[in-house]
Amino acid sequence: MIKNILNNWHIKYIFLSVVLSLLLFSSYYYQLIPVSIAGSIDIDITKDMGFRSGGGRSLGYPYFMHFVSLFSDNILILRFSQLFLFSLSIVILSREFYLLTKSKVASYLLGASIFLNVKVSKYCFAITEEALFIPLIIIITSLIIRVCRKFNIENVILLSLMVGLLASTRPIGLVFFPVLLIIFLLNLPKIRENFFLYLGVFIVPFIILVVSENYLYLFHEKSDYRTRTIGVNLIGKTPQMAINKPKNSHYPSLSNLIYDKGLVIRKIIDSQDSFALKQYFRNVLAVEYHDLGTMDEDIRNEIGKYSKEQKNNNRDEITQGVFVEYLHENLDKYFQITIFNYIANWHLSEILTEGNLYKLEGFTSSKLYKSIPKSMDIGLNDHIKTLARHTKYAVYAKIFMIATFVVTIVMLVLSLFNFIKLDDKSKAQPIDLLLIIFPLSLHGYLLAISLIINVQMRFILTFWPVIMLIFALVLVKTIELKKAQ
Repeated sequence: MIKNILNNWHIKYIFLSVVLSLLLFSSYYYQLIPVSIAGSIDIDITKDMGFRSGGGRSLGYPYFMHFVSLFSDNILILRFSQLFLFSLSIVILSREFYLLTKSKVASYLLGASIFLNVKVSKYCFAITEEALFIPLIIIITSLIIRVCRKFNIENVILLSLMVGLLASTRPIGLVFFPVLLIIFLLNLPKIRENFFLYLGVFIVPFIILVVSENYLYLFHEKSDYRTRTIGVNLIGKTPQMAINKPKNSHYPSLSNLIYDKGLVIRKIIDSQDSFALKQYFRNVLAVEYHDLGTMDEDIRNEIGKYSKEQKNNNRDEITQGVFVEYLHENLDKYFQITIFNYIANWHLSEILTEGNLYKLEGFTSSKLYKSIPKSMDIGLNDHIKTLARHTKYAVYAKIFMIATFVVTIVMLVLSLFNFIKLDDKSKAQPIDLLLIIFPLSLHGYLLAISLIINVQMRFILTFWPVIMLIFALVLVKTIELKKAQ
């Protein structure tokens, strides 16, 4: 009997996930991993674990917290649950990759490359949306492999539901909806006779979850509208693109204030002599950039004034409204900032090399820096202390990301070419399909971020499993080609 239990892969993998979770939990709880490697980690066990929503945040993570609290309201149980989910998702991905490639070595390497990245796993110890978002990314990645390996309705429904759950955890998860459509189109030769049936199973489960989450949010907040963080994200871009003032603005004093702040911001950005430093200031100068609408006291007061005048508590209408006004007059500048952000994601502009850090330290004593109004103070000296911890590996990290960019573009082009030239596209190899899907997913994800918000390492780190999977696929593909030769 015991032998039969041990032979059951479900039991074995759950046991393995528990062991891995205990290793991670012990490492973080007892602070065995140096801060210089993992960064600062909050191990406070007194935090409130109650249901929390509002502020535009999605309900996926609050619901997850609530579910765990049904068993225990101990914050350590929540953290262990998150680490278990993270570990289990890695085990599932490794298994799916093995079923696809029949390579134990590549599967182990894939799992280890995700599990051993403490910059990723630390989010699963924290009380943050990423603690659920990252495991969901890994599970969705596994399901995409399964769908390409074994295309059927059950797998597609499960994938669509998981993507809906991802979007219900963080809005950026909506970027995976186009991925569903890409998978649908790539498998079109297999489903011509059941076109509308498969179109429904790809889309409907996703829509049901997203719409349900929105209605539940309004229910919990007892509101007729939903506050979105996109409002403050977008208004954070306006000072940098404010070359031309809007004509006949509905918010004249707010518009003028943004324009005046933009003059200072752009002057400082333009004074830098490297792309890395220019992008660094694009990210942080607008009072933490995307938080401009909430952190900058002057702008916050102006938004509040218009909210009172209009007797409307929906501040999103104001923040998005003034952004649209500036966008209309500065469309080219907005796209320029978007391109810079997209490049900066691949350049990891949030971290600086020793040379650029030295220049940044010198800037703190310049007349220009001292002329920055107190209302726009970004605490640059504190930023420098944080940056100093990353300079050791900054060059290597940047080289790695540039290499990732090159590899993903090359594999995407080659895989698309191979797919197009196939006479019978229903016989396309799963690995070739995956080397279309995942590079497109990665580039689409970073482009979506660039359109809305700024460059942050955490966005790259949440997609780390996808990056590692791409390299694992390339490794297996290379070995296959050598064997064929």
